[in-house]
Amino acid sequence: MRTPKESAFAFLSVIPEGNLLSFSGLSDLLYCSSTTFVFSMFRQARIYNDTVTSEDMDKNEILISLSESEKTKFGKEDFDTQSTAQKVFSSIWALESQVYNGGFSQYFQNLSSETAGFVVEALERLGASNTADICRRAIAAAFPEGLPSDPEVISSAASDFSIEIQDSLDLLDNEFFKQPNDLTQLLFAFVSEHPAEFGKLPKPDDEQSRAPMSRF
Repeated sequence: MRTPKESAFAFLSVIPEGNLLSFSGLSDLLYCSSTTFVFSMFRQARIYNDTVTSEDMDKNEILISLSESEKTKFGKEDFDTQSTAQKVFSSIWALESQVYNGGFSQYFQNLSSETAGFVVEALERLGASNTADICRRAIAAAFPEGLPSDPEVISSAASDFSIEIQDSLDLLDNEFFKQPNDLTQLLFAFVSEHPAEFGKLPKPDDEQSRAPMSRF
């Protein structure tokens, strides 16, 4: 399983020159062991073909605030009991936070393993077909005989992956880091389409978009 530092270097190694959004604290990122910090910084160090707009960053901040609010069930309610829309949000959030922090090996080993059986469907519901394909191949590489239905079995197996499986997952980590689909844009659009579940989101250019979600 990759450490946060190793994941950071792997992420940076696949970014075409000139396509990384500059942000403060890059050196801290390389040595930080906090999942929350690493995930937050990765979501800000996104790859774009053109320039990063303030709207892109606002959507990112809104989603982070939403994840920490009571409007989402991520980390607050058992995954199996969540609605389909909440499962989509939880799956995408767990996937990004874990893969960016320690690769697919960490994703399968930690509590996020409870989303593994649904994550491909979640990505397809967003319209992220390329990322869904990466996850489908990661599951096949990690569990060639089929993904176990019990998250504890998934986690246990992931703690003892062979070198061959680890190497295969490392290659898929690098594909994931290239971000073939813009999950921020797609997740924001999905959440916006489900106000009954997540509430009405502030507009990306609204000054309130940086305020805690509990205020909306």
